[in-house]
Amino acid sequence: MSFVMTIDHLGGHDDIALALGNMIVAWSGAEATLVHAMAIVGSLDINQANSGFYRIPTFESRVKFILAMIPDWEASTYDKPAIIKAIDAISGLASTRNSWVHNSWVADVSLGGGGIFVVNARVPRGSQNQLKPVKAHDIRHHAETVISRTKILYGLLFPQP
Repeated sequence: MSFVMTIDHLGGHDDIALALGNMIVAWSGAEATLVHAMAIVGSLDINQANSGFYRIPTFESRVKFILAMIPDWEASTYDKPAIIKAIDAISGLASTRNSWVHNSWVADVSLGGGGIFVVNARVPRGSQNQLKPVKAHDIRHHAETVISRTKILYGLLFPQP
């Protein structure tokens, strides 16, 4: 394979571009639901929670902050263990998202082109695992999982009678 190290668009890979766009929207919904969790757990106005949430520098720190408040949260009408589990379930998906968002993207340009890959910089150079093919169905599945887990947390925070 022969690679171009910098790609600045996904021209010709509309399926991947669409899947990435949908993933971004799914994560926006997940983060909004986590803001609601922070507001409820911290007895904060939603605007205060939103401001505070985004002043915490990393997603991992935001999740840890919310989880740290839960033990002292006086909530007789909420299922605290289920909320913790739901937050952890969303958080567990972040590294997959981060691999697509923060790693370098390369294209196979041999024989007229082909696949799109992300470079895993944490793997030793030359390792077989250094390049991971990007497939639209993987991104779509990830987005669907984010949406599903977000709906679970939302349902726990805003139970329907």
